[in-house]
This record gives sequence, C-alpha cells and structure tokens, in this order.
Amino acid sequence: MKKFRLLSLLLSTVLVCGFLIGCSTNEPEGNPMTLYSFRGEDDRFSLSSGIIAITDQETVIYGGELENTGEAFYDISSYSLRLYVLKDGVEFPLIDVEHIYKVERESPMDNLVSGSFGSVRMDAPLLEQEYLENNLYFEVLITYSNQEQSTHTIHLSVVNVTDKFPNKVQD
Repeated sequence: MKKFRLLSLLLSTVLVCGFLIGCSTNEPEGNPMTLYSFRGEDDRFSLSSGIIAITDQETVIYGGELENTGEAFYDISSYSLRLYVLKDGVEFPLIDVEHIYKVERESPMDNLVSGSFGSVRMDAPLLEQEYLENNLYFEVLITYSNQEQSTHTIHLSVVNVTDKFPNKVQD
C-alpha cells in the first residue's frame, strides 16, 4: 500500500510539474500562473501536499495525500471525499469522489480512507480564486452499513506560493 501511495504521489507530482513547465514556456508574459498549496487536519484525518495551479486558460488541482490518523473503520458501506470553496454560504465543488462497497465488511479497515485523494483538470480558470485562501474546505462523509453517517469537515490552510517561482523560464 505504501508503494502504491508513493507511486501515486510521484506520478501526480510529475503531472503537475509537466503542467507547470508547459505553462511557463507557452504563456505570454502578461498571463501568469498562480500556484497554491493547501493542507489541514482534524482529530481523525490529515490532508497534505494539495496543489492548485491556475492560469487564464485552465486550472489543475491535485487533492493531496489523505491519512486516517484515528482508529480503523468498521462496517463501512461507502464514503465520499469532497474539496470545495465556500463563497457566501454556497459550496462550489472542486473535487468530489465517492467509494461504494457492495460487501459489508466487519473487519477493521485501517487504510480504507487513506491515500492519494485525486486530481482534476479544468479547461477554464477557477472563478472562485479570490476565495481560496480563507474558504477552502475538505469533507469526508462516511456511511456505515446500518446507514448511520459521520461527517468530518476540515477548514484548509491555503498558501499562495506563486512568488516562490519565477514568472518565466530563462533561455
């Protein structure tokens, strides 16, 4: 499982770096890229290494690495993971992933809700960009086999790291 997580993180990093290199060599000088990193945790989950890259033409989001820092889960029938921006009380989803299990499991599942969260590429800039730094949230919704649910919502810490990268590649 750790090899899969490491391979997944490496592949996602390569894809994001490829995107960044493509943007830096193909974008006109007046069309910069904005890059954000995000992370957060609560008493049950930790999300780290999230990246959002935005240009005038597209947005690439790598959801990061999710880790269950609490006890193992029992009897789960499904869970969903969501990354969203909260703007004026309205949720704008960025990534929404649902996992459904056909067989009820009674044994503990330590690594069930852990691993690479996912990524998405949109052929448009993120319209809610101005709200990212204070209004980015991550949610885990777990549905148990008895249909009870538990929700964990994490207000993420977002940092604009654009200034740490040059605006154009030197020839």
